[in-house]
Amino acid sequence: MTTSLQGRLERELLSIFEDQPKIVRAILFGSRARGDADERSDVDLAIQAPNASQREWLDITFKLEESDTLLHIDVVRWEEASAGLKKRISVEGKVLYEKKETKPELAQSRGSVGKTSGGPSKT
Repeated sequence: MTTSLQGRLERELLSIFEDQPKIVRAILFGSRARGDADERSDVDLAIQAPNASQREWLDITFKLEESDTLLHIDVVRWEEASAGLKKRISVEGKVLYEKKETKPELAQSRGSVGKTSGGPSKT
């Protein structure tokens, strides 16, 4: 994937994340986070939204899946992921979005994922 395409994808996703108040953090993982994706690779996202109701979660996933990326997006709810998947995401994940304000829900949801699109995390 070219850098410009990756940047456009991340900007499109960021606009969706910012429009969803229940999202605490969004983490890209899989081939796109590792940098070995091709143009047909899907987008693997882990979303932390601990206070989202079932209806709000469905709205989040619908907006992501219907986004204008032309790519298949697989969404995993962090709170429901297995320990093994969380470990994999923590190792290879790239934080695309993290809610700015410090709230108890954010502090509780912090994992060991430290890579961000802008450099190392300050956590």
